Formats: sequence, C-alpha cells, structure tokens
Amino acid sequence: PFAVGIWFFSSFPRPGVEAQAGDVAGTHPYSETTYIHKVGSVLEPVMQPLGFNIPMDIALVSGFVAKEIVVATMGVLFTGQEGAEDEVLVEQLRRGIPSPAVALAFLVFVLLYTPCLTTIITIQRESRRWYWTAFSILYQTSVAYLGAFVTLNVATWLGLG
Repeated sequence: PFAVGIWFFSSFPRPGVEAQAGDVAGTHPYSETTYIHKVGSVLEPVMQPLGFNIPMDIALVSGFVAKEIVVATMGVLFTGQEGAEDEVLVEQLRRGIPSPAVALAFLVFVLLYTPCLTTIITIQRESRRWYWTAFSILYQTSVAYLGAFVTLNVATWLGLG
C-alpha cells in the first residue's frame, strides 16, 4: 500500500504536457513537477556530499515509515512500477545510482539512520519526553551521515567511486 502512495506522489500533479519516462536526468520515470520530487529537492543539498540523488533521498524519507519500504520506493521511482522484474530493477539501479561507492554509502546510511516510525513512537511513550525522541532521531541520523560519508570516501579511495 505504501508503494501505491509513492507512485501517486511521483505521478501528480501532472505537468501541462505529460511527463515521459526519464524526465529527471534521463533515469527516473517521474517529472520535476511532482510532489515527491519537491520533497527530494529539499533534501538534495544536505545529502549531496554523500553523492545521493533525489530518488535516493526520497527513499530515505519513505524509510522513516519502515526500513523495508526503501527498496519498494526505489523500485517505483526507478522503474515506474511496484514489483518490476529483477533484471529491469537492477539495470535501472545501475543507471540511477552514481557509483558503487555511493551505493555502499547509501546502504550504510540506511542501516544506521533513525529507526522506523513505530520505534520512534515507542521511544516517546517510554521516555515520556519529546526531547529524548528528538535526540534519538538527530543522534542516529548524524551517526548515519558520518558513517556514510566515511564509507563514501574510503570506497572512493579504494577505487570504487
């Protein structure tokens, strides 16, 4: 169901002339006028040092609801459909992710950044303080950013970038 929401927000509002697949940098089946692109554009300057592009940023936002949704989001954004054939998705990911070093940095970020929404709600209920909830989100996201940055630079130094 969440992938359907991703599809909807990546399809609307439709521009005056309907977008063709590949409108954004020739790799993504959504237009720069869509709601989801606008969300990704807000995060782009912050995530740019990690080499992440807008679809990767959007996948991270959706991962806040549940980590497994990151994969579904990337599937929808890179192929325009949920449950695309494995070969199609792999090819689109190869074309859409800038380098293996960026892919590794992305994986590290996903593994380390803030847990899903249910966990955040549990932290708030157990601590009874929004301060600790906000601290948890900021701390884990900062660790993820630093870990991804180090991973990107080490992987680039090793020739994967």
